[in-house]
Amino acid sequence: MSGIRGIFLVGLWVFLAVFGAKAGQQPYVVRNLSADWLVFDKEYDGYVPYVLREHGIVNTANLWLYADRDSSYQLRVITQPKLCIYFDQKLYQVFDKQDTVYLSFSEIFRNKSKKSFVTFYQPEGLRQSLSLVLVNPKQMQEAPTQRQTLAKNNQDTYNLAMRKESFMEVYVIGFLVVIGLLVFVKNVLAKDFVKFIDVKALIISNMDEYNTAIRKAWTLFNLLVIVVDSLCIGFSFFVVQNEHQSQILSFSAEGLGLATNEWYFFRIPYYWLVAFLYFVSKYLLINIIGYIFNLSKVSGIHFYEFLRTSTWASLVIVLGTILTYIGDVLPSGIVLIWLQLLVIFFALLRVFKMTFVLNKAAGFQNLYLFSYLCATEIIPIILVSQLFSFQ
Repeated sequence: MSGIRGIFLVGLWVFLAVFGAKAGQQPYVVRNLSADWLVFDKEYDGYVPYVLREHGIVNTANLWLYADRDSSYQLRVITQPKLCIYFDQKLYQVFDKQDTVYLSFSEIFRNKSKKSFVTFYQPEGLRQSLSLVLVNPKQMQEAPTQRQTLAKNNQDTYNLAMRKESFMEVYVIGFLVVIGLLVFVKNVLAKDFVKFIDVKALIISNMDEYNTAIRKAWTLFNLLVIVVDSLCIGFSFFVVQNEHQSQILSFSAEGLGLATNEWYFFRIPYYWLVAFLYFVSKYLLINIIGYIFNLSKVSGIHFYEFLRTSTWASLVIVLGTILTYIGDVLPSGIVLIWLQLLVIFFALLRVFKMTFVLNKAAGFQNLYLFSYLCATEIIPIILVSQLFSFQ
């Protein structure tokens, strides 16, 4: 029970740290502009207040902004693909994706006018952009100068993706699911879990522990571990790719017939499946190479140690991902290098341990052992590092 309480306390600590850190970064909403929208009414031949029940989804919406009242704030806009913004009937920006954008009023009132007529046009219908709000820039901890400047031409777009805000709930829920699965495994197979997760076992080998692994690799415990590890890897890969806009293992939502928002959430089980197939492929590789080298009797030991180091690597990676992209505890600029080095570290640790374990279990010759480890560990490490490079 103490182990379960410890896991819960760690999860609760990270959960509170994440939300506490993000709460300090939320911009302060000064005023919601939903009541200020104006639409052109042909019957009155003029602009009238926008009423959802009467006007429904419109293509064009307008509002007045006043320098003496609004210039000290920023305008928060949730953009859509093909959304056009006009200031005083002059095109300001055309957006090509969904982002959260903060517009400086120093640009909106750049002609030192006392008021500005802002127009939003979306050929497919304005939806989320109708939830404009004014925010206080003094409450924002992330407001780089380049986010507040006008693009040099209409082909440029603001790189203002606030994905940590948009997907924060998904990230936190994913982390809690991982913690929940760990607690489940701990409850169902407590004895095996304690031996498996022991830190000393990463370096020190216990031949008695390998008896079950040699007899049967796909035990219930090993299968549950693979499920948890796959979720950790798939979830971390989803977060990192989403934040850095990588195209590794990605394809368009249109190709699947999914909407953009649906595709975002479809990627989570998609990456989990890719990670799960990676573990299956690793199992097949170890057994095939073991059969070629006439070492089938130690394939179970090798796969068991692979799962152990992969579990520790997965847990550290998912924790680092959460602290980096949600809690902002770690700098995101070096996180990609850090993740790659972490994977390499655990892989080399496994190679180091397997050198002694296999020598003891099968009496390998040095050259023979090196060839086996090259085929099962070193070459796959190089290939995977190249494939999943986000640089």
